[in-house]
Amino acid sequence: MHARGVPDPGSQNEEVIDLQAMLADLELLVNTESPSLDVPLLTASAITLASVVARRLGSAPAI
Repeated sequence: MHARGVPDPGSQNEEVIDLQAMLADLELLVNTESPSLDVPLLTASAITLASVVARRLGSAPAI
């Protein structure tokens, strides 16, 4: 575990990274609208990003 509760990136390399899953995450993030002046879409974008982070790192992000 890294400082501030962030997992050590090196610890993620013990398993084989699933390229298709990473590409699916990237596609989801790229296709999620996030115009800075549209609060509902920006909120939805933040929720989408948080779900990807939680799924990949095993815990919900916090600011």
